[in-house]
Amino acid sequence: MNRQPLCELADWAAAVPDGAKFVVPSDNCGVAMAATRELMRRGVRGLHLVCVPTSGLQAEFLDGFAQRDFHGV
Repeated sequence: MNRQPLCELADWAAAVPDGAKFVVPSDNCGVAMAATRELMRRGVRGLHLVCVPTSGLQAEFLDGFAQRDFHGV
């Protein structure tokens, strides 16, 4: 099986617009923290988080980041 990525995370994060609707699973479902970090690095703002079924660390990071001005993530 070919395990090549579909795209680089930085390219993916650059394609996510501010204000996008973003589905976030609970922590025990294998959240994509590397993707979360890229979104934070890019500085995405105003995400509409849909937590399925509950939120966890990933949602906390994205919500907290959206309310503060972080540098050097």
